[in-house]
Amino acid sequence: MSGLEAAITKVAEKISCPELLDLLRLEEFNESHTSLPEPEGATDQADPSLPIQDTHEATAQAWQVVNDPKSGPAVIPSTVVSEVATHQTAPSADPRKDLICLGLIPAGAAEACFATYSHRLDHFVYRILDTPQSLSEIRQRSPLLTAAVCAVGALHVDSDHFAVCYREFTQLASSQMFSKKHSLDDIRALIVGAFWLHDISWTLIGAAVRIATEMRLHRCVVKPQVSSRDWYLQTRLFCLLFVCDHHFSVAYGRPPLTPRDFDYPTVADAFSRCAFATEDDSRLLSQVEIWSLSTKIYYMVGIDTDESLPKSSLPQLQRLSIAIDSWRADWSGRFLTSERIGNYPNQGVKLHYHFTKLYLCSHAFRGAHDPASDSYNISEELEDFANLAVHSATSILRHVVEDVEFQSFLNGLPAYYDTMIPFAVVFLLKVLAKDSPAVRVDRAGTYSLMERLSFTLESITAQMPKQHLLSSVASSLRNVVDSGRQSDKHTPQLTAMPGSAQSLENLNDIHDFQPMYDANFITNFDFFGPQLGSLDSTFMEYSNG
Repeated sequence: MSGLEAAITKVAEKISCPELLDLLRLEEFNESHTSLPEPEGATDQADPSLPIQDTHEATAQAWQVVNDPKSGPAVIPSTVVSEVATHQTAPSADPRKDLICLGLIPAGAAEACFATYSHRLDHFVYRILDTPQSLSEIRQRSPLLTAAVCAVGALHVDSDHFAVCYREFTQLASSQMFSKKHSLDDIRALIVGAFWLHDISWTLIGAAVRIATEMRLHRCVVKPQVSSRDWYLQTRLFCLLFVCDHHFSVAYGRPPLTPRDFDYPTVADAFSRCAFATEDDSRLLSQVEIWSLSTKIYYMVGIDTDESLPKSSLPQLQRLSIAIDSWRADWSGRFLTSERIGNYPNQGVKLHYHFTKLYLCSHAFRGAHDPASDSYNISEELEDFANLAVHSATSILRHVVEDVEFQSFLNGLPAYYDTMIPFAVVFLLKVLAKDSPAVRVDRAGTYSLMERLSFTLESITAQMPKQHLLSSVASSLRNVVDSGRQSDKHTPQLTAMPGSAQSLENLNDIHDFQPMYDANFITNFDFFGPQLGSLDSTFMEYSNG
């Protein structure tokens, strides 16, 4: 390293400029190391150092009309216009390097992040990595997947390397936008990021669905080949894509990107006959089934929450409620205890049942507010649904508070959980805020339960990374509950639990919290607004001051 470079390094360290340090490490690496070999089946990731005009020339293409003699008249329209490469020679570019080769993270730290992900987190979401693998195998296959696994792993071990892993992952994911060649590992990487990186989940899953569609993964569902391992891997990846998409679409008032007519019975039957299928696949199929029901709920109720549900929708509402009950009966207690994640497979069935039941039955409150009496006037036909919603919301809170094993899962579960738990709290606060003769709720007991939940989450997140979404949820939840209780004239003030009176400012001082979102983001969340998407808008409102 020259004297000038050494001086710049010292300045960068002095002013804490990681971007400059990363650039200097990259230059030093390029001078003294060789890169990893190009992995087989690699995608064509764009080199940011390549001039735009050269990239365009390297991929220049022509098009021609073709008449395939093997196909009939009823073909996909676009297949008659075929792309023809012009065989231009592209300027030579450096082989791809992953974030370890670039010196962005030490190999030992990357191994720790990978172990956290592969040994624990991956099992919460039914295994995205297709086979038991080492970090070196992942590196050979995909720098994008390597960055995704390291970023998500770092997020859950309070690692100082999260920021640089996150930055590298987003840069690599961005380079996929105009790439014309993709692999299954590209989709896996985007799904990994979408499940846990809440702030970019919707962007990532959108890209993953587009790539999967271009690769025609959706066709695997309608043409089972139970003896083919390739069919098995592609089909289960599409199932993962379906579930991840619904985590961040239906629950946020957005239409799903994956097909709404998912042929669940065909896939379930094929997997039951597939020699490669495991219990993780059964768990995955249970999620496909419950999210298929959620999709039906979404299209039945729509997103206009100002209007009451028409009486004509009552039979369908009842059928969906029965279907959710049947789903729970079919899958409860069905799974073995996992070596990696304990009894979560069965606990997940219980929580997803209550999440879905709450999502369905909460619509009984739509358009029910009477401004004249400042109360909820719920029709007799919807009274049972209103009370079922309260029951499910309460059950969610009670499970988090009372089940110690489940509490150990919270630093690991996908971001959907970090949304649904506060969703249940705010729903109950909204219900308690108005009189409603038709709704049976224990006011004092419910406020006490929410207080206990606040204390529980504060304790759990005290040792969690500050960037984790649940840290922001926990630090703001007490303010929301306290505000709701103080404005409720029907309920006497409760005594704070031991240790719970500690202010948010003191918590931040002790644990050096710097949440990704402002600690009060939940305060103005309007439950009866446009689905759960209000959480996102409230995040942004407080983040922007």
